[in-house]
Amino acid sequence: MKWNKRMVRNLYPLLEKYKTVPATFIEVGVQAGNTSRWLLENILLHPLSKLYGIDAYDYSLLHRKERAMFDIALEGVKNLQSDYPEKFKLLKGLSCDMLARHIMYCGYFAENSIDFIYLDANNGSAFKCLYDFYLSWPLLKIGGTIIINNNTKFHPSVQKAVLFLFNEIEKNNGSIIAMRDQLCIRKVA
Repeated sequence: MKWNKRMVRNLYPLLEKYKTVPATFIEVGVQAGNTSRWLLENILLHPLSKLYGIDAYDYSLLHRKERAMFDIALEGVKNLQSDYPEKFKLLKGLSCDMLARHIMYCGYFAENSIDFIYLDANNGSAFKCLYDFYLSWPLLKIGGTIIINNNTKFHPSVQKAVLFLFNEIEKNNGSIIAMRDQLCIRKVA
């Protein structure tokens, strides 16, 4: 996914405050690393800022035709790792496993330690999309933002998850701050 002008216009105001301070971001669903690269080049400018990318990168999940695209995507992520060795860390695995494992055992993520989470994985399953949200939510700092991408007619499972979350946000101390192709939620307490 390329960061087009519309997305930059919609999301930049939510993120620009992180340009001058140390911040920790998570992107779930890295794919080719386009979003990660945009964040590292435009938002995560402080030398102590970090971005953790989570993606399965599992050949066994793909059809033969998709494997060439997969190789291109993996090359993009390898370039990110070499361009930003101190700022970008890739965690390979299913998002539900990686989020749960790192919360419980590895110490990358503690409750209330993440400034921004971008959920762009599991677009084919409302349940998995919600699972990613509920595993990510406790990690978010108060005042932090979580974005669920692909809230479009082309991703009906994401739309289904977003509709469910609409009724749950306030119960979970959240506030909807924007909703277009992405549902943007700020943690308020």
